[in-house]
Amino acid sequence: MPAYSASKAALNAFILCLREQLRNSSVKIIELSPPVVQTELHDYMGQDKGRAMGMPAEQFTDEAYKGLAAGKDQVGIGSIGPPEVFYDIVDKRRTAFENLAKMMRGM
Repeated sequence: MPAYSASKAALNAFILCLREQLRNSSVKIIELSPPVVQTELHDYMGQDKGRAMGMPAEQFTDEAYKGLAAGKDQVGIGSIGPPEVFYDIVDKRRTAFENLAKMMRGM
């Protein structure tokens, strides 16, 4: 779990930095954060158990498409625990980064 969690956090930080670095370009950086999705990825646990884990793939793709079609640059699907608590943390982290970026631009 430590490596998984650290890699998710590092990827989010990288995306925030890349988005900031490219803010004056025509490139749009989109972060898509999927939950566990029912695919063959977990077949090592046995096909019945592994493919029953997580969100059905069709539901995931529908939710991902809706976020992308809405023009969001950060599309989170699913959450750990209550969604309002999880997304409050995500929003606060993004706000803290944006405040830091504004401060660094002023230097």
